[in-house]
Amino acid sequence: MNGTDPMAELRALERSALDVTADHARLAARVERFLSVQEARLLKERSGPSRMFVVRAGDLVPTALRRRGLAALDRRDHAAAEVLLADAAEARSRTTDRLRRLLPTVPSLQWEVDAGERLLWTIRWEIGKAQSGRGDWARARETLAEVLDHVGLDGRFKPVRRDLDAVDAQILKETLRGRGKTVRAALQGARPKSRRALRPGLTPEGATTLGRRPTRRGAR
Repeated sequence: MNGTDPMAELRALERSALDVTADHARLAARVERFLSVQEARLLKERSGPSRMFVVRAGDLVPTALRRRGLAALDRRDHAAAEVLLADAAEARSRTTDRLRRLLPTVPSLQWEVDAGERLLWTIRWEIGKAQSGRGDWARARETLAEVLDHVGLDGRFKPVRRDLDAVDAQILKETLRGRGKTVRAALQGARPKSRRALRPGLTPEGATTLGRRPTRRGAR
């Protein structure tokens, strides 16, 4: 690669990253070879074209994986979307860590490190959407709650909060449905007199419960 024009090599990598049929493992290997050369140059030069090459090349694999994951999410192929977005998050984390290791020598990379961290939590938010799309409410809630803790009061807080509230509503719905089955089974198995006493009631929170019906005063 020493005899290759770095810009030409980078553009070839960018074209490969845009190919939806590209083998991402092969692309990642090519990017790794390119980065190893450019990072060595950057550590010596501390600025210049090698900085741009490192930043742009490092974005290729996580961006390509995320693009495919979001396309799967749009198609409602939630299982595929979750896998691709998880791979994108892992690739983005590796890229951000790689830039962070260069900070002592190239402190100007701090902006890219911060942007990478922010994007990582956006991708995890998208993973939560994929999990909720396929009905994995417990994992979706765990993912979205973690994202909410990290996005703070930035522009993503309200939409993430809405997604988390929607998941909580689904979890409550499933819980109430399960309790309803328990109530029906108890009623079906009880004797007639007991069945009348085991009519379901509602708590102040709206949850279905089993309990005796209130009796009139003085009733035996």
